[in-house]
Amino acid sequence: MLDLIIIGSGPAALSAAIYVAREHMETVVFERKTVGGLLAGIDKIENYTGFVAGSGAELAKVMRTQAEHFGAKIKYGEVTEVKKRGEVFELTVDGESVKARAVLVATGSEPAKLGIDGEDLKGISYCATCDGAFFDGKTVAVIGGANSAVQEALFLLKFVKKVFLISHSAIKSSETLKKQLKEAVKAQKIEVLENIEPKRFVSDGEMTTEKQRAQAKTATNVEHKPCVARVIVEDKGKEREVKIDGAFIFVGHRPATTFLAGTDVELSEKGAIVTDGNLMTKVAGLFAAGSVRAGAVDQVITVAGDGAAAAVSIRKYLQK
Repeated sequence: MLDLIIIGSGPAALSAAIYVAREHMETVVFERKTVGGLLAGIDKIENYTGFVAGSGAELAKVMRTQAEHFGAKIKYGEVTEVKKRGEVFELTVDGESVKARAVLVATGSEPAKLGIDGEDLKGISYCATCDGAFFDGKTVAVIGGANSAVQEALFLLKFVKKVFLISHSAIKSSETLKKQLKEAVKAQKIEVLENIEPKRFVSDGEMTTEKQRAQAKTATNVEHKPCVARVIVEDKGKEREVKIDGAFIFVGHRPATTFLAGTDVELSEKGAIVTDGNLMTKVAGLFAAGSVRAGAVDQVITVAGDGAAAAVSIRKYLQK
């Protein structure tokens, strides 16, 4: 049986893994996608103390190396269930049972979706760093108006011919990003469409009237997934289309906590995990750290600190 299972592998998880592994606690980190989590998709980090400048993937690699150096094991696997039986936690990981004396949930957050028709088409992405290179020389839309959307729109200019930045309100990014955006607009590389509401994505050849969409629903599925070709937007009460080759959606994030359904863990209205001052949930031995935790400051350095603080509390809990 393990001393600690850490769910997730972002900066909070890896920071905690470093601390507990140094104390010779048998620790396994389970990650379902990419080690580093959302950190691995950040193009450039300049405000992490001691890390002068580089990509999120580079920082995540350093954190992983340090955690593994002290003995933490990092494995790929999706946790779908967490149960406590007496003083032992039993987790279901890819259908298999794994047991531990304590659990740290550091799953961070996942991109929020628009919830509109066509969002499952090929060419829709939530990570410019991951998928930007696939759109070399193309025209894409970026949906969103806050810092992340503007940052990713500017990053995509490394690859794409043009970006339509579509926001349902005025752009709300920092002044520094607004200045960079203004320069890109002046160079005709980005076109900003403010106070515009995306209504649906459509594929090439798909028609946009109600009758045509109804016919499409009854059509036989094709073998290959169709690609997005247009986004239909509402502009001052009227619909119009914007021709694109792909779309990147940045409209916020939501805590990744769905696997905790059925447990006694308390969640906030937004789905974040509620903890006490020691970062422990209502379930003794089950801790949370990072952006998945209610009240956490969502910056790389603060969530890493959250992981370290949780590790100290976990050590005290296991030493009782």
